[in-house]
Amino acid sequence: MVSTPEIVHRKAPDGGWGWVVVFGSFMISLIGDGFSYTTGLFYTKFLTEYHESEAITSLFDSIMTGMIYCSGPVAGGLTTTYGCRKIAIIGSVITVSGMLSSIILDNIYTHCLTLGVITGTGLGLLYLPQVMIVTYWFDKRLSLATGIGVCGSGIGIAIFALLSDHLIETYGWKGAMLLLSGLMFSCVAFSSLFRKVDYMEEKSDLKTALTETFDFHILTDVVFVYFAFANFLCGAVYYVPIIFLKDHVVKTGIGTGGDAVNLMVFFGLSNAFGRAFFGYIADFPSLNRIILYGLSVLSYGVAIAPDGGWGWVVVFGSFMISVITDGFFYTSGLFYAKFLTEYHESEAITSLFDSIMMAMIYCSGISTSQLNYH
Repeated sequence: MVSTPEIVHRKAPDGGWGWVVVFGSFMISLIGDGFSYTTGLFYTKFLTEYHESEAITSLFDSIMTGMIYCSGPVAGGLTTTYGCRKIAIIGSVITVSGMLSSIILDNIYTHCLTLGVITGTGLGLLYLPQVMIVTYWFDKRLSLATGIGVCGSGIGIAIFALLSDHLIETYGWKGAMLLLSGLMFSCVAFSSLFRKVDYMEEKSDLKTALTETFDFHILTDVVFVYFAFANFLCGAVYYVPIIFLKDHVVKTGIGTGGDAVNLMVFFGLSNAFGRAFFGYIADFPSLNRIILYGLSVLSYGVAIAPDGGWGWVVVFGSFMISVITDGFFYTSGLFYAKFLTEYHESEAITSLFDSIMMAMIYCSGISTSQLNYH
């Protein structure tokens, strides 16, 4: 049984250097999510180069998205022990290492290791600290700060959709990967902006932090189990549309490859709007978050239900997925901040719900993306 840690009273500055931290979080979201969400452009290139089945070719992407969030619990323990800045920098270096390794180890199966496992793990170590650090710096303005930080992801998708497509067509996928890895390395600089707040206490004992992280007594809460299961079902289809979007648009005759890229840009911009909007409204006292969540999941299902031949409905569906679902999922840090003060548990245990939620989303996405082409 893990003992309850002594609670440190939050005295968030609600400004000052915190806005620099938000900028760093915004840029990491822009670059990290911008790359990971648009790897479907590399998928279409790999299809023609390696002449493997669609299921095998997409495996690297499935593993990457799975590793990003399966590494969440470990990233939580490491962040609690060593701090957000150090772990985010390490995550940046690991991500770049995986991207560069994929250029040297030129094989669709080795891509599962380099882009899938290594790059995915690096992005996972980068993702959690850039979300958590904002919750330390803000309290009253947490909704606004979180919304600004995570909306970088949507803007990144819009930018990287155009940038990656141009680089791949101009320099080939290897040249594009090399240039994008250089851009990814800039996350080291943005991570260095994550200065800790005075009340933050890093633990020297990694074993204790990991033990607290993997204390699954929260699974005895029936409401949480329902919540996790709902995310599992939602995650079964969550990542599939954006990965296969370009290939799907071309094959079904909805449009050209350029049209698909434009649709990804639209997806990204609506994604950014959804995250900022939900970041703003999620802290309203009169707002029932459970109802909001239920409507988000319902809208998700309605949006992706139409057949691929309904071109404009698919466009609208992509918009609704981004605005409603991403807006809720990526502002879950607002719940984390409230749970800290309400349940009086350690930061590692309190953040566990978010790690499990994201892991369930993307682990289920691995199997579904493979079933998509069987």
